[in-house]
Amino acid sequence: MCGCIVACSYTAPTDSQPIGDEDARLDPDSSTLALVDTGLVVRYFMDEAGDGQGPTELIDSAQDPLNLPITYGQAAYVDDGNRGLKWPVALGTGKIEAGLGVPKLSTRLRNASKITMEVVVDVDGANGTTLCNIVGMRGSNPDFMLSAIGQSELRFHRPFNISAASWDTINDHQRMVLHVVYDATAADPERRIELYKNGLVVPKSSSNPPSLDSTLGLAQASEFLIGNHQDQDRSIAGTIYYVAYYDQPLTADEVASNAARLLANDDH
Repeated sequence: MCGCIVACSYTAPTDSQPIGDEDARLDPDSSTLALVDTGLVVRYFMDEAGDGQGPTELIDSAQDPLNLPITYGQAAYVDDGNRGLKWPVALGTGKIEAGLGVPKLSTRLRNASKITMEVVVDVDGANGTTLCNIVGMRGSNPDFMLSAIGQSELRFHRPFNISAASWDTINDHQRMVLHVVYDATAADPERRIELYKNGLVVPKSSSNPPSLDSTLGLAQASEFLIGNHQDQDRSIAGTIYYVAYYDQPLTADEVASNAARLLANDDH
């Protein structure tokens, strides 16, 4: 299985032309756009089933695949026009995880200074006081983690348990394509962490960027996680449809192109 789809022409959106599910400015068939593969570490389409708890693994479609075991708990596959794993309640059970000691993750993510996280998610709800994990990496703390809290806020933590950025009103309880572009080599501190929603950068509500040229420095005992905390029940209420990681910062054009494709179709 491959994330490369036959490419078609694409014009990146401007700030006055946001991409959205209903947006007629998308190409007539954005589902044929080619997803970026340069720097790709892992890619999970999370379309192994349309319902239930049958599949035992998430299948990685990147090179040197790292398939991940699924611990379902309360989570189950759904197909609402796009397939994914749905958690019915916030702070629920169910997770996907792997140790960062796995060679593919250890060599390409654990000590990185540049990473892009790409996720398609619909956050129906989150706890008002406790972080609900979407995707990321963590030891005993949320060390590189995108989380939801309350009705509309997303937060991103960087090592070690530092709240690095927040976006207060980003979640509108609809399916959205999110890109966290992390680049500690950027000269401008405010460009070191950027969040894009459906192809457009979102202004931060708070910011505490990493120091210039710093690396993550995560321990091999840390965990790569989708949907939860490794030891506690910290799920969102909602559906995660797709997750990918790159060991480079995607450009704004690459983000916009991938967002268009994933909004149109986040399955194979």
